[in-house]
Amino acid sequence: MRTYRIFKLLFIVVTFCTYAFATLKSADSRSFYDNMLFHPRKEYRSVPGEVAGVQRKDVTITSRGEKIKGWFFDLPNSDKVVLVSEGNGGNMVYLTQVAELLLQCNASVLLYDYEGYGESEGSPSLRRICDDGLAAFDYMKDNLARGKKLVVLGVSLGTGVSCQIIAHRKVDAIILTSPFTSLLNMAKQKVGFIRAMPTFALPRQHLDNVAVLSKLHAPLLIFHGDADTMIPFSESEKLFDAASEPKTFVKLPKAGHNDVFRTTKIEYLAALKTFLSSL
Repeated sequence: MRTYRIFKLLFIVVTFCTYAFATLKSADSRSFYDNMLFHPRKEYRSVPGEVAGVQRKDVTITSRGEKIKGWFFDLPNSDKVVLVSEGNGGNMVYLTQVAELLLQCNASVLLYDYEGYGESEGSPSLRRICDDGLAAFDYMKDNLARGKKLVVLGVSLGTGVSCQIIAHRKVDAIILTSPFTSLLNMAKQKVGFIRAMPTFALPRQHLDNVAVLSKLHAPLLIFHGDADTMIPFSESEKLFDAASEPKTFVKLPKAGHNDVFRTTKIEYLAALKTFLSSL
């Protein structure tokens, strides 16, 4: 009887892993992993005509043949422009809070939506959102920068996209808000059965921020709330320890994962001003 139970358990595990592997490797539909990870919102709860007194300009960027949408806030006489990469839920309307803070730091701002988010075409995957980030950065550099310094800012999942951008493009600074060491580490922490799955059965893109930031990079600023229950504060501590210089770490007291720009707005803005003015 005991042997039967063991074989039954093994059969269930093998069947599950085989199914997950086939699903994860499917090129024709969103994978099981992607369905768990991405929570896009198509509708904009509001479309701002302006942020911090700066008019919104709609832009369309081509990524992998798909059209992705962006909002550009062109601050007159700004000396830098910041590309902001979003998290895994919602759409770029949620990033207008950080855009407001960046505009107060003499920086123009480009927000954009990954494929499948907001009015962007397509559907998201780990590979696609990284391609979207690179396409948005190239568009910003070629069409919007006009000699300005180039900065990338990522929020949550977007910190992985931002790190992939700096791994392939030259930037003047990188800002990460609520980052992680790698997406694979986070998946294993959050989803128990993934710990039992072989790495080869998961998407090849693990958004390994440690691997990127342990190498030479532009000045780095990391923010993280010490009350974050979505991505543990310890993730930023480990990432900061592994990152090479130059680097700055800002602990945001009593801030969670989704309320950083609201509950610690003063602290965030002060550190942001100091960092960006030093470039």
